[in-house]
Amino acid sequence: MKPISGLVELPEKGQLQKRINFLSENSAGLGPADLLILTKKSSQGNIITYSYFSGLSFRKESDIKDFVTNLKSRRPHKLLRQLQYELTKVDLCIWNPFSKTDFRIQVDDKKNVTINCYNASNEHIDFNQQLFDEITIASTLRYWIPYDQLYRSIFNLPYTDSYPLNVQTPKLLTNDELTYISDNLNSSADLDFALAAFLLANFNSNDFINTVNVLKTKFPGVIASILRFIPLSSPLADKLYDFLLHSFSKYPDNPLIIKTVIEMASMKKDKQITHQITSVIKNTSWSNPTTCISFAKTYICLKKFEEAKVITNGTFYCREYQEPQNLKFNPELPESPSNSAPRSVPRSIEKEIIESQLDMTSDLIYHVVFELRESYGVMRLKDAKNYPQPKNGIIKDQNYQGNTNLSIESSNNDEDLDNLFDPGVSSFPSVPTIFYRLPFSSYFFDVLEVIDHESDEVSKLKRNGSVSSQQDARRAAVLALKTGDQETLRIALNFFESKKRYRPVHFLIQMAVFARNGGDVPVYKDPKLRWTLAERNALDVIVPISQNLPSLLSR
Repeated sequence: MKPISGLVELPEKGQLQKRINFLSENSAGLGPADLLILTKKSSQGNIITYSYFSGLSFRKESDIKDFVTNLKSRRPHKLLRQLQYELTKVDLCIWNPFSKTDFRIQVDDKKNVTINCYNASNEHIDFNQQLFDEITIASTLRYWIPYDQLYRSIFNLPYTDSYPLNVQTPKLLTNDELTYISDNLNSSADLDFALAAFLLANFNSNDFINTVNVLKTKFPGVIASILRFIPLSSPLADKLYDFLLHSFSKYPDNPLIIKTVIEMASMKKDKQITHQITSVIKNTSWSNPTTCISFAKTYICLKKFEEAKVITNGTFYCREYQEPQNLKFNPELPESPSNSAPRSVPRSIEKEIIESQLDMTSDLIYHVVFELRESYGVMRLKDAKNYPQPKNGIIKDQNYQGNTNLSIESSNNDEDLDNLFDPGVSSFPSVPTIFYRLPFSSYFFDVLEVIDHESDEVSKLKRNGSVSSQQDARRAAVLALKTGDQETLRIALNFFESKKRYRPVHFLIQMAVFARNGGDVPVYKDPKLRWTLAERNALDVIVPISQNLPSLLSR
């Protein structure tokens, strides 16, 4: 176990109750990250802070005591170099997705250990050794959440937004444990991501393909998750393509699989597959924003840009109806620590990266609109402003031709939005007529204006070839992450390296841009600086992946 240093502690404000409330409503997948609550005694009263972990490995009670001993010896005993305090109580909460139980472990100042177990309804249940063994596997799986969630973990965001990592080096899962996972857990987005990251970091080429082949039936999202780490043009991606199509045939309503199949088919210019999947996803595309925008992507592949524009516009209405909270990515960041917390807030680059990290659907919307802008023409999209607009966001009348110059015949398939976006509604044989009659969404224009502005920024950065301030370098890094532009990333990295301000978050960006563009796998060069705990653990997952990828990609 590594020294517990660089731990970001935040003022505790009812985190346990928030956890209980969260689990009562959502116990699917791997569940929340491990919660650590520290109670410290000082002359001015108790100080209570919290942090989030994943990767704790407790096989027996003595492991818990060792963890607390390490914690006490490595944490500072002074607050702001003045107020002295003593650690009097440690509370750990670890979710077990196998049995849907929350372990709550308490260690007092005399190292007496108390273990209680609660189900998702917060009802006490009996403790047994099997449950204890399962929490290590579960915590290890949460350790391997991949880089797109690690951006958020750097800021120690709550478990509803991230899966921060723990103090240990990445723990390996044995073959028996992988079998146990396969036998006892169902596929979920976070589990599929974790398995993908673990396989990429630890398996050689032959074992990797064989293991993926075994896992693809029970965990179909693993292949799509792996393809988020590697260039789609790589030989490894080509090997996984048939596996991906197999997953799609079994789970045609999985948004991540749909998105990845369409991106692969587009990259490979596989029109046969594009036509095949188009007929399949029509059954589900209208009820899910991700599949809806993926459907728009298929029309771009077929060079039917007017239809792609119409469906993209419909996606915004679908998202407003299904996921209003995701129309604008603006996560609720934790409050800055007050005098009651012994650590300062993370650096501003980390905050900017968090704010720039769009969810999967928003990222695809961004790039679909970008492709429409490039292939169909900016003016054709901007002409949409001449079409009727909704008043106060409400569609008053749908009996007009709202967003296209195409001649639209009357159709018996017209439905109101409630029915159209109902997952149980039957499929339409083509783009629903109502999609053509929808006024242009204001969010469509918002995305288009953002792309226009950011494209100008990228062009200016390339003309200048360098930046002179840290703020400009941070902005260049964010733009590189969103656009995948390698030259923009190089400009940002040149500044950070020259000023000795290269951070782990920059390596995460390098890996993300590599996955989008290909080329040489980034090599991490440790600048021998001090990292926060989350930064160091982010590297503990991503660096092994970067080191193992060259051998996987070359075969």
